[in-house]
Amino acid sequence: MDEATELGPQATAAIRDQLDQQVRASVAAGASVATGGEKLDRAGYYYAPTVLTDIPATRACRARRVVRPSRIGVQSKGSH
Repeated sequence: MDEATELGPQATAAIRDQLDQQVRASVAAGASVATGGEKLDRAGYYYAPTVLTDIPATRACRARRVVRPSRIGVQSKGSH
């Protein structure tokens, strides 16, 4: 991420904690964390920008956006 990019906090601790739970559940189900995946140690409800790879098709985060802002990208075998 470019150092000039500003990152805002989640609106509440509950939202940040829900995001953290989703990431941890995805990892427990077989996803890998390429970057981020953790709460940030600063004032406010910050969560590191996170990229998950190898997300199992059964994970809710792959089927719908549960916590916003988020972006889900799915790469199929053979796609570039």
